[in-house]
Amino acid sequence: MHSWEQTVRERLSAATLSHSQREALVAELAGHLDDLHAELLASGVAEPEASALCLEQLNDIQQIALAARRSQMLEGAMNRRSKTLWLPGLVTFTLSSVLLMLMQMFTFSRPRAHWVDGGAVAMGYLWLLCLLPCGALGAYLSRRAGATRSTSAIASLFPSLVMLAVFSVLLPIGIFVERNTYLQHPRYIGLAILLWVVVPGIALLLGALPVLWKMQTENHPPVEGSRSNA
Repeated sequence: MHSWEQTVRERLSAATLSHSQREALVAELAGHLDDLHAELLASGVAEPEASALCLEQLNDIQQIALAARRSQMLEGAMNRRSKTLWLPGLVTFTLSSVLLMLMQMFTFSRPRAHWVDGGAVAMGYLWLLCLLPCGALGAYLSRRAGATRSTSAIASLFPSLVMLAVFSVLLPIGIFVERNTYLQHPRYIGLAILLWVVVPGIALLLGALPVLWKMQTENHPPVEGSRSNA
């Protein structure tokens, strides 16, 4: 019986693959060739011809190996991005949203309304204080997963970035589709973006600054000579 695993392993000897990736590809291709070989024999193809047809499947094995390597690299990049950005960002956004919801239950912590051009824009000032630890948590989780400073900063700013995305979608719909005249006031739009995107973003970033500063000192430790000269 033909040893397809050995044949595939020999053909992959020159491919740049990790051990685990090589073994997984060998098992997958060998299983495919086993099934193909059995099907050819069952259909009446002679043994030498069936083996030759199976070996033809390995003519592009280097391209197969390159595609497998690229797939693994892409998967690794996606997993890293999920751990360093999306998961910490979602945790920050969820925590900030839950805190805002809880504060609306109590009179002293409810957002206060600002009346502008016949409409109101609400802002929770106590919620802004709570965004400080939220930003710190997002940056910490991102840093612990091995993120860069910029990625950690983005993870801490996730609630503001989500609100910016919401404004980018809802404002054009309200202005051009629903013809809401209130939304056509530049002062109202500017105040809404200021109170729900810019100011919360500043609070989140202030909370993340200690974590980002620690990352800076870890990446660039002080030189002993400069410390002694000081």
